[in-house]
Amino acid sequence: MTNRRALVAQLGWYVAITFGSSFAIAWLTWSRGGLGHFPGLPLAMLCPMLAAFFVQRVIAREPVFRRGQLGLRAGHWRDWVILPLAAAAVIATILGLTFLLHPDLLADQRTIAANVDNLRAIPGGAQPVGIRLLLAYGITLLVAPVLNIPIFLGEEIGWRGFMTPRLVELFGKPGILMAGVIWALWHTPFILLGLNYPARPVLGHLIWIPVCVAGGTLLQGVVTRSRSVVPAALCHGVVNQLSTLTLSVFAVEPRFRDLVDGPSGVVTLLILAPLAWYVYRRLLNADIIDAVGPRRASNGV
Repeated sequence: MTNRRALVAQLGWYVAITFGSSFAIAWLTWSRGGLGHFPGLPLAMLCPMLAAFFVQRVIAREPVFRRGQLGLRAGHWRDWVILPLAAAAVIATILGLTFLLHPDLLADQRTIAANVDNLRAIPGGAQPVGIRLLLAYGITLLVAPVLNIPIFLGEEIGWRGFMTPRLVELFGKPGILMAGVIWALWHTPFILLGLNYPARPVLGHLIWIPVCVAGGTLLQGVVTRSRSVVPAALCHGVVNQLSTLTLSVFAVEPRFRDLVDGPSGVVTLLILAPLAWYVYRRLLNADIIDAVGPRRASNGV
């Protein structure tokens, strides 16, 4: 009973701090003109990590940077390569299916060339469009996730390294599904500000919640397999950045259907749901908990 009370207390502190700080950043983003004028979302993505560090050290009185706590270990280099490449294959399938089911979304060659010319920080300005596009994808796949890993670690340490294992310890594997719902609801103020579903944010939530449940299950599988949050952060970064690049180059923005197309739409559920179900059935409670380090959950109440 003491152990359960400790876990509930830690989760309560974590959720309160994460949601409170992130919602405050969302309000600041709104007051500064919205997502296009203030980097509120990247700042909010650091809040789960900082909340996890605080609760781990102050409330649970456990080490943060020792013994692989919160999945803070390097793991094997192969997981740094193979798992992000698998994530890239999944998002490529989602985007390919999007254009297959919605061919009018695909821009013509002239528009694609103009979009490539507008890409920033891509070398080879005098090179043909195809070469510049290959460079853009190379940088996005190999360099950008590594450079931006602190931001994506912000989410993975919090949601997958701290929160989900504790929910699993309390409720068994359904805790993974609960974590996905909480993760989805954490995005609410930013969705209301125009993230993912700018035309229909409220209806978009009905799709976003199962997308997060499925995506969170897959990322928890990555953490459990690698026993590290680093590959999950790399996977998270690969998915986000490849999606952004592909849609910015190949999609005709006015034709984009935010409830159906791309990484946040129904098309994504067609791909992620069966994959997530397969991973969910294979995950074991003990493996999920052990992957992020030993705990003394009775402390710190």
